[in-house]
Amino acid sequence: MCILDMDTNQKLLAEKNNINVIIIDDNHADNILFSRYLGRSLTTEFNTSYFESIEQFQKGQQQNPKSKPSIILLAAELNNSILIDNIQIVQEYFPNLPIIITREYIDERLAIDLNNYNIYGYIAKNESNEVSLVNTLIACDSFYSKIKNVVIKANYDPLTNLANRELIKDRIQHAISLCSRSKKIMALLMIDLDDFKQVNDNYGHDFGDIFLKNISTRLKDSVRVTDTVARMGGDEFTILLEGIDYPEMAGQIAKKILANVCEPMNIKGKTIIPSLSIGLSLLSHTINNRFSYDWLMQSADKALYQAKQNGKNTYSIFSDENDDEMMSLLELEDQIQSALEQEDFTLYYQPIFNVFNNQLSGCEALLRWKKSTGEIIEPDKFLKTTEHLGLTKELGDIVIKQSLAQYSEWLANGMHAITLHINTSPAQFGNDNFFNDFKSIMTQYNLPSNNIVLELTEQQLFKNTRSIEREFKKLNWYGVKIAIDDFGTGYNSYDYIRRFKIDTIKLDKGFVSSMFNSPLDMAIIQSITKFANELNINLVAEGVETRKQWDYLSSIGVDQIQGFYKGRPMPANDFYKTFVGNSFISKKDNFNTNSKTRIYYQ
Repeated sequence: MCILDMDTNQKLLAEKNNINVIIIDDNHADNILFSRYLGRSLTTEFNTSYFESIEQFQKGQQQNPKSKPSIILLAAELNNSILIDNIQIVQEYFPNLPIIITREYIDERLAIDLNNYNIYGYIAKNESNEVSLVNTLIACDSFYSKIKNVVIKANYDPLTNLANRELIKDRIQHAISLCSRSKKIMALLMIDLDDFKQVNDNYGHDFGDIFLKNISTRLKDSVRVTDTVARMGGDEFTILLEGIDYPEMAGQIAKKILANVCEPMNIKGKTIIPSLSIGLSLLSHTINNRFSYDWLMQSADKALYQAKQNGKNTYSIFSDENDDEMMSLLELEDQIQSALEQEDFTLYYQPIFNVFNNQLSGCEALLRWKKSTGEIIEPDKFLKTTEHLGLTKELGDIVIKQSLAQYSEWLANGMHAITLHINTSPAQFGNDNFFNDFKSIMTQYNLPSNNIVLELTEQQLFKNTRSIEREFKKLNWYGVKIAIDDFGTGYNSYDYIRRFKIDTIKLDKGFVSSMFNSPLDMAIIQSITKFANELNINLVAEGVETRKQWDYLSSIGVDQIQGFYKGRPMPANDFYKTFVGNSFISKKDNFNTNSKTRIYYQ
């Protein structure tokens, strides 16, 4: 026996750590014994709360929702199926807390049955003593303290400390499982801040970060402590509401969020009035075909879109009337995932012509989905879905790799170096390795950088401007050209020309199709053409379908034409057969097609 002197004993008591323990056990005698054991520890102060049943535990958490236990001791004298129910109820309140199972005897079957429920350990009451109990709880607390930072980094957003995309997905799936067996209702709220970009543009990103932190605090204060608030990225948030008694309750919470979050906010002497849109989706045990994470996310996103269409700063609830459409969308998602795995995406190429000599000057690589049935699906049928799935970057990378490989093959087979236009997305530019990866492919095929044109739309430039601007500088240095597609459709068109070194602008086909019927569209085309000519920026008119459109655009100074009048998108082999060796181009007549002045190469 080790006997401590008085000074050592007092020092240990003064330096005690604190561990808060919840004991759920209907055996009052065991509770007294455990409490007595834990109260004798010289190194740790154990603060115990005792509940005789899982129902009493639930009532206690509702009365004191801000309790912060460290460990749960859960008795398991009942059959295993009821124990699993109890574990799930505990994890509903404390999803990341260690649970230790206590039982008179611990058998192998119990451990196997509980293998998937993240149980920290087991204590056999018949073998338990003061030392083993205290040591087990101290080891458990120490272990979880060490991994706490790792868990936080993996599961929480570093700016707002809210749950991140991975953690909310895990909790949604867990909530769906509980909902399918209970009579409760769960709801998912998808939230998007209205016009957040204006905050960053007007006041800077540091100001914007403070704004997001304040929004996060208001969101958390608007819901119960048992609800999960997550930041999905940027200005997008998600809230998981579990254990709702009736559907109207979710709408009441949405209204409360709008009222609380949209109060004026003072940041660095500036008053900001936040505005947000909420899409709400409900899940009940009575509708079995909806028990899917994908269904819940997509339906909430669809409701969010409707809220924005209704004027923003409001909420919308996904309705049963949209269910068939949603199920079709989920089937489409599965097909797209499979198409990526089986490499079913291919490229078509649409020719671009120089209006001054009627010769082929370039082409645009356009993505197509070639189904196993041979059916060709155009991008407007699947691109929005790929955005929802977060696959925009993957598809963009496919376009780059396939088009550059095809371009290299054409050059090797005698085609002259026309410009190759490749559509890109902000998701690709957001990758720090984008330029290095792109340059690596160019080097692999030994391609001329000044014949490659990367296109982004104005709407895409609106997103992730900082990362895009950084990559643009590298690409400009490398010699790759940058084009703005659908030019004239955004309110910042000319600002992008000022900010970025743009080589080409592509006139939106909407202006071209209506120019003879709309004096306003005609005036816009004339203004953009004059602007491009004065700044020596190459101008491509899209959507040209008639000779009348061609003649007029040529007469006012448009440089290049793209559209069905001269050539529809076609597979690579057809493109090569059509344009190599015919009247459109001459292999010997190689010229820089992106320049106002024709330059011949020796």
